[in-house]
Amino acid sequence: MQITSNELSLACEKCGGTAATIRLIEGPWAKHSLAVTGFIGEMTIAAIGDRPVDLAMFQQIVRLSQGDLKQLHQLDPDIFGFICRICGSAYCTNCWQNIHAKFDLEWPVWFEEYRGRCPLGHEQMLQD
Repeated sequence: MQITSNELSLACEKCGGTAATIRLIEGPWAKHSLAVTGFIGEMTIAAIGDRPVDLAMFQQIVRLSQGDLKQLHQLDPDIFGFICRICGSAYCTNCWQNIHAKFDLEWPVWFEEYRGRCPLGHEQMLQD
């Protein structure tokens, strides 16, 4: 794990590579957002639940990342989908197995989520 004042990188439990990087971005007029990169695509988030992103939230994410990663996953399973909800470890896209897109097949067909299995075999939604 590497932490700077506004960036956090979490290492993959299996290979040691980067599972994801979370960066606090200060926007215009002091509004903040989070950028999550290095996993499946890139996400920019302005709120988690009904709470807007701010420095205090980023500090909470840093604290949770240093403790029980299951709690970080529970904060938002979509944003922190690189963490296995069962074993509580972070894994990179190379170490997750069988990553696949799931679609709602009723007309009109649309993308639902990415799913995969952690190296220990736990299947979950990774991103929707």
